[in-house]
Amino acid sequence: NLYQNFIGDAGVQAIAHAECFEQLHTLQLDENEVGDLGAYALADATCAAHLIRLDLSSNALTDKGLLAIVGSKRLTRLHTLCIYGNRDIGMEGIEALVHARRVPLQALYLDFAGIGFEHMDRICDMLRESGIPKVMES
Repeated sequence: NLYQNFIGDAGVQAIAHAECFEQLHTLQLDENEVGDLGAYALADATCAAHLIRLDLSSNALTDKGLLAIVGSKRLTRLHTLCIYGNRDIGMEGIEALVHARRVPLQALYLDFAGIGFEHMDRICDMLRESGIPKVMES
């Protein structure tokens, strides 16, 4: 749990390249000033192969960072993704996430992202149709 340690992209890059994290199942990085560079590092990290829960809440992710996570060839076991509070994530990233087949999500937390309430019904419908069983609405 690295909550509120403000490690930024450089800290995430260090974690991504550290061999001691290769069996890591949960990575909690909320409120750490992580941006797209950190997301790119996680998407390509060896340690990502075993992650089942990733919390990137209240950081500085945009659609680009989310697209990297969604397109990752290593995050194939990810069941829970927390991206709430990333105000620069929009519909492009959410749609790519919902339609991704590499990431077998069971729970997605996205309240207070930059998508706006006008899109929430559409997003919830897309998530339910895609088979994600736990949709968290606020």
